Amino acid sequence: MTSEVLHQKILVELEQFIGSSQSLSNIDITQSIIQNSSILSNGDYSIGGIIGITISNVSITNITIKYVNITAFFANISGAGAAGIIGKADIAIIINCSVEYSIINSVNQASAGLVGYSQLNLTIINCSINNSVINNNNSIHLYSTGGIIGVSNNTVLIDNCMISNCTMDSITFSGSFIGMQLKDSSIQILNSQVHTIQMRCKQCGIISGTVKLESYTVKNSQVSDIIILTVIQLNNCVSLIFQPK
Repeated sequence: MTSEVLHQKILVELEQFIGSSQSLSNIDITQSIIQNSSILSNGDYSIGGIIGITISNVSITNITIKYVNITAFFANISGAGAAGIIGKADIAIIINCSVEYSIINSVNQASAGLVGYSQLNLTIINCSINNSVINNNNSIHLYSTGGIIGVSNNTVLIDNCMISNCTMDSITFSGSFIGMQLKDSSIQILNSQVHTIQMRCKQCGIISGTVKLESYTVKNSQVSDIIILTVIQLNNCVSLIFQPK
């Protein structure tokens, strides 16, 4: 089975779960299945390593993305996303998934290692993003880059996750966990780690590029070896947003 056929098969199977509470589990996409592959879009929609369209009440488990180049050339709509697993998610649970040695490039979309744009409740457990590059080269809608989530628009739980050896580049906002938070919804980051990250952005944060402090809970998490660069001088820095030296 070719990589293109396999990827299309996974998309078809995932679409069967839209609007349901069923789970899709135990699919492992590795270098042995997809070698030097590229996933491209050039229009007003989201793109992901597994699925790009908005999905509801879906659980994605035990998926690995390796050596994949995900490129979104342009999207001129609000709410578009590009990411290693899901471009845009409504209500979703992601467990035991990883993105490794991959490149995510987007123009005018929320970009991230796992979920580009999170519209409703999102739970991410025991996931990792390693040795990858996440870029957002333009942003009419003030979108951002995040290690795990590009833009959060509702409740988020991140537990036992790791981001390591990654580079994030955005002309707007960038954060190790979440690029940009839109609402005052609860954000919980538990038992998670960030190691060896470089960010270039307008406004960068170890937790998030933009934060609403009263909505965050961060426990038992570690951060080390962070290099922050800026395109534009940082303004309105608060305790969870670190201004570069």
